[in-house]
Amino acid sequence: MAPGQTVITAAVKNTTGTQAVEVVPTLSGVVTMMWTATDCSQHNAGCAGRTPWVYAASVTVTQVGSRIDGTWGRLSWMTGSVPFSGRIRADGSMDLSGARCSLDDIGRGTLFTLTDWRMQREADGVYRGRARHIQENDCNGRASSRLVTDYVVQLRP
Repeated sequence: MAPGQTVITAAVKNTTGTQAVEVVPTLSGVVTMMWTATDCSQHNAGCAGRTPWVYAASVTVTQVGSRIDGTWGRLSWMTGSVPFSGRIRADGSMDLSGARCSLDDIGRGTLFTLTDWRMQREADGVYRGRARHIQENDCNGRASSRLVTDYVVQLRP
């Protein structure tokens, strides 16, 4: 009926059984993802002074049970789409990760690795979470920056 956890019990003659079930929100489809840093003092948070930039991307999500897979992108400064995978829980929280080597706006190859993005659901389509990500110049395996940034994320159909 709704996202959450429950236990189903069945009985036939002298035999009974139970099964725990977790119903998770559905995210399948194409949504717009907008995110802003919550603290402009964080390294590379994406701010103009004390004002956070609003980033936006188109996100395509497929979902089987609690597993979600998809791509996000086409940002103006990065070609292609970045794949991600993870899981969604009954409370709507998500853990995501993914990586892609992409060309930036002047043709440099850069590997963006989202190693961990934990998002807690605050309201319908609104999440708050901490992203851990690594940016490597020239896709050569040498990390040029390791970032931990707190974001507010909005997903809209």
